[in-house]
Amino acid sequence: MLLQEDEYRLDYMLGATKEILRQVNLLIAFWEENYKENFINSKDLSCTENARCLAFNQIINLLDVIRVTKIGKPTGLESSENTNINLLQAFRSKKTLHIIKSSIEEIEYTYTKSSINFSEIVDDISGSNQISNEIANSFKEIYSTIDGLNIGLYDAISNNDKKVESLYISLSKLIRFFSVDVASMLSVSVLPTDNDGD
Repeated sequence: MLLQEDEYRLDYMLGATKEILRQVNLLIAFWEENYKENFINSKDLSCTENARCLAFNQIINLLDVIRVTKIGKPTGLESSENTNINLLQAFRSKKTLHIIKSSIEEIEYTYTKSSINFSEIVDDISGSNQISNEIANSFKEIYSTIDGLNIGLYDAISNNDKKVESLYISLSKLIRFFSVDVASMLSVSVLPTDNDGD
């Protein structure tokens, strides 16, 4: 309704949408034409030239961004005791929790079901599915906590809901599984992440 009443906002939204679509298409073209085969065939010992290592580190990085930037900093659990809900990714629409859940679902898919499927590799190397089961349970715990925050992250932080800290702790636990247990099992170096907002 707001956009229909303001021609300038509508033009801005159309322009921004066209630009985002253009950039998405450029990224897809770059991947398909220039980088996909290099990534697939990267098997160097150096982690920066090894596809498995790069993909695995991206899982850890995404989880850390969610924990630190999307939950920790706005709630005051990371580097500050003060809450600042304006730091939430989508604080105006109050959809941050939906975005977080969607990102975690993608991470779980990458670990358990994708063509990379790290869980099968870990199970084969370890000779059991113990680590993958613990990770699956950790994902379930995170989803349960997210679903328990039925008022959304914005309101949960505003109301000092303890489930937010539980979500933060659950994410920390999952990150430890990946950065210690799985990384060791896969003999993958964990690259440092930088979530200071730069």
